[in-house]
Amino acid sequence: MSHGSRTGREDGLTELERRFCEAFVGEAKGVATYAYKLAGYSQNSQPQTMRRNAHALMRKPHIKAYLQELQENDPLVATRIERLQFLTRVMRGEETNPVWVRDFPEPIPSPPSIRDRLSAAEALAKAAGEHIQKVEMKVQDDSANLSTAELKRRVLDIVTALPDEAEPDTVEGDPSDQDAT
Repeated sequence: MSHGSRTGREDGLTELERRFCEAFVGEAKGVATYAYKLAGYSQNSQPQTMRRNAHALMRKPHIKAYLQELQENDPLVATRIERLQFLTRVMRGEETNPVWVRDFPEPIPSPPSIRDRLSAAEALAKAAGEHIQKVEMKVQDDSANLSTAELKRRVLDIVTALPDEAEPDTVEGDPSDQDAT
């Protein structure tokens, strides 16, 4: 059986794909190109080819599913709930740091600083989607002298400059057709 043949596994992975996934979550520490190399794919490939092929593997649904399964079943990886619980304990001052004091046989538990508690609160807000990002833009109003095509180009430039989280309304048609209210 060649390395690329199907293993008969119900997940549909080849032996190389299985090794790629296990290397990705293991020794390669999330670096797809390194996992590709560790899995045993062509060692003679150019770096660009290996990078392209590794990322093509990452887009395959059965690879994504196996990676998710590996990550969910890894006891060393904190779940989303565990991370949120930890941040909550830090924010509330319940999590402590051991502080060693000279001539004292054991560490003394020290609560998190206000800075650490604020950072935890901010991380919790971001995780809950409560963080608002403000965007300021300076606009020169010379629109009266611009063609419709130029106005559309400028709007497109503004829309593409917005952060990914922002979902602006699509601008269609001739701006002069819009009612001024």
